[in-house]
Amino acid sequence: MTSEQADVLFVTCSYSQEEASTRQIIKTYTPPLGMASLAAYLLGHGVSAAIVDALALELTPDAVLDRIAQIKPKVIGLTSITSLFGPNKRLAGQIRARFPEVLIVLGGHHASTFKDTLLSEAEEFDIVVYPEGEIPLLNLVEAFSAADWDKGTFLADAATLSKIPGIVYRDHSGKPVVTERPPLITDLDTLPFPARQLLPMERYIPLPHQHSRLPAIHVMGSRGCPYRCAYCNNTAVMGTKLRLRSPENIIQEINELRRDYGAREIFFWDDTITADKKWLNRLCDILINEKMDITWSAATRVDIVNPEMLKMMKRSGCWRLFYGVESGVQELLDLLNKRTTLDQVRNAITWTNEAGIETTASFMIALPGETPEMAKETIKFALSLKPTYADFHVTTPFPGTRIYEEAGKYGRLNMDFSRYDCYEPVFVPFGYKDEEEIRKMLSLGKRSFYFRPSYALKKLFQIRSLGDINRIYRGLVTLLAFLKRSKRFGREKH
Repeated sequence: MTSEQADVLFVTCSYSQEEASTRQIIKTYTPPLGMASLAAYLLGHGVSAAIVDALALELTPDAVLDRIAQIKPKVIGLTSITSLFGPNKRLAGQIRARFPEVLIVLGGHHASTFKDTLLSEAEEFDIVVYPEGEIPLLNLVEAFSAADWDKGTFLADAATLSKIPGIVYRDHSGKPVVTERPPLITDLDTLPFPARQLLPMERYIPLPHQHSRLPAIHVMGSRGCPYRCAYCNNTAVMGTKLRLRSPENIIQEINELRRDYGAREIFFWDDTITADKKWLNRLCDILINEKMDITWSAATRVDIVNPEMLKMMKRSGCWRLFYGVESGVQELLDLLNKRTTLDQVRNAITWTNEAGIETTASFMIALPGETPEMAKETIKFALSLKPTYADFHVTTPFPGTRIYEEAGKYGRLNMDFSRYDCYEPVFVPFGYKDEEEIRKMLSLGKRSFYFRPSYALKKLFQIRSLGDINRIYRGLVTLLAFLKRSKRFGREKH
């Protein structure tokens, strides 16, 4: 991490006050790998860059502004998921008021989804970058540098701005102009590894059920997802074509993480680690043959695993897999365009458990078309699967997804984006009475799974070290923090 002066500064902003307080209790922060990747790309092309992760460092807005004053950037880059658009907008307004000469650029899922209208509704931002940021941002910064970092002159130069693919700027009348969409980067091996030296790496500890050894460090091995689930908006930035780094390139990064940060575990942050079997075989072969003493976890789908594959993954160090199951009702899975069956779910969890790999099964409550009775079927299904962990979230129709576009057909959608965090009910299906009923069902799912005596006993019998005790304790603290966050813990009736 550095506080040296830099021409481009990336800044994260805090979650809502309630979410931030929850994070401070459980002390879990996620590295802004996207920003670190952009910073690395700029550094590789001779542009000085820095990152202030205000969320992980728990900085106040005034402290963020003081950091900006120290670093003296010419460009500030912000990125936003939907729930953080409001905080990013406020932060941008504060930056503009104190540093009017600085160019403020916004990227990320929300910016890419609303690129056509965002600049007409948010005067705090000067430029939007979409979809992937590396090439558009570099071109933008180089053009701004050529204009001697004169913001007024640069933003008035429509002839120059219009030739930069992947940005949105305002014309002389203030109307947003979207430039040509740039091609996505096809050869990911040409990209440098994220500039983790700019981050407070000691702050990034995954949730208790997301790591078995520390340090556990996040890595992205791919971009894009071809499955087009109706609730996912990741494709707004990364596209629908799966692009893979070579296994050799990933191994090189892991070796650097071992050397520089003492990494013992890798948290693959990919959507579907088993999407390309040949690629996975090669990655596992290297991990096994080189005896790297690295454990790892990842996410995938229930329809693209098999027993032989899972046994190989276990031998290579895989200890946990995350499956997005979503529902225990087939008609709801079909509505989500999940293209999976309940039998495939049962098989995948069983095979993974038998391979000795821990499982996390994730479910959504209050799906389009769902009733409380259906939600109880999902909870019952979750218990029957016997995954190691079960995550329950409320359905959140993010902008850019099909369920967002069709929400009015199935229920009532709250447009307060600050609540789009997968824990606050923003969508109430017609089958539910109100948000309170959804909160109760969410809490029922968590309590039904984790507060069983048999589950507690199983966890106690699995204790092998002080580290296991610490994980269980932190896991309980985490669970209680999220239950408290729902504001309904202890009030529900079965």
